[in-house]
Amino acid sequence: MATLEEALIIVNQLSIEQREMLLEIVKNQMIEASREEIAQEAKEAIASFHRG
Repeated sequence: MATLEEALIIVNQLSIEQREMLLEIVKNQMIEASREEIAQEAKEAIASFHRG
């Protein structure tokens, strides 16, 4: 696995357009991960509620 420093070196070698695309992709992935986390927490809360 690449370190953050290695990733930044690679990113800096990309064109501006590619960096913008990468930024959008990462942003969308983070939004999806957050949604999944919220959904999991909601499932756990509902299960806890039903258990009393």
